[in-house]
Amino acid sequence: MCRGVPWAGKTSRVLAVASFFLAGTVLGLLMPRSREFAGPAGRWVVTVALPALILARLPELELGRDAAVPVATAWVTIIAGASVVWAVSRRAGWPPHVTGALLMVVPLGNTSFLGLPVVEAVLGRDHLPAALAFDQVGTFLALATYGTWVSGRLGSGGAGPRAMVRRLLAFPPFLALMGSLLLRIIDVPDAANEVLVLLGRTVAPVAMVSLGLRFVPRLRVAHPSAVVLGITVKMLLLPALVAVAAVVIGDPTATAWMASIVEASMPPMVTAGVIGVAAGFDEDLTTNLVAAGTVIALVFYTVVSLPG
Repeated sequence: MCRGVPWAGKTSRVLAVASFFLAGTVLGLLMPRSREFAGPAGRWVVTVALPALILARLPELELGRDAAVPVATAWVTIIAGASVVWAVSRRAGWPPHVTGALLMVVPLGNTSFLGLPVVEAVLGRDHLPAALAFDQVGTFLALATYGTWVSGRLGSGGAGPRAMVRRLLAFPPFLALMGSLLLRIIDVPDAANEVLVLLGRTVAPVAMVSLGLRFVPRLRVAHPSAVVLGITVKMLLLPALVAVAAVVIGDPTATAWMASIVEASMPPMVTAGVIGVAAGFDEDLTTNLVAAGTVIALVFYTVVSLPG
């Protein structure tokens, strides 16, 4: 199942993402004052690194017929995840900062920093184009649109229509998304593109370190029922939904469906967590969801990728 990818390389790619989170957590525990850098690190991701990554990668993405399945499944899982979270949150009577945290990180998965290395390691390099479509036109686009709506609707920046529009127009990833459409018809100088690529490469390490700095391990987890709900929906229900769809209307052995199932099973998105915390959503819940989901995914996919 792992086609031509050395096991040592697979393992290192899968584990590299979590090492940054662990480094941030350890640094925060050993040097508590270092947690002051979590805010600036998160702002770097949202205002510089993530927009640069969008501008560097989206204009190059080919949107052909092969992208239909991963893009459609990405948006279906986002809508399904948000619907379940909203319904349970209303029934449980959770406050807006808890509901907002769940709405930010449960529908949006870590389909780039963790998802792409896992797809390559577990399925093979030929599955990467489908995974990239799931990530860029699904998760990334949803982060810039849906994520902005959630942070405006439930966050500290105001919930009115005008406030949400202002936040959308002032949200750097959304502006980068609009700019990426223009870059499809304009040639970008190689030097400028290299700068964007270099800046974009800082998203994963900086975002993971930022969340790690905020994470304080506790024997008693804050909002345990919300954590269980989030992990269950994100990592069990949503990939199961895609798997059922693959059996009923598609081909579960096809490249597009296999990549979509793996991407749908990814843990809560780190960057969405950073944005959610900046919007005033529950910080402990957000970091617990990201940490628990990442650990579960790493353990599971490391075992899956073992040789033999």
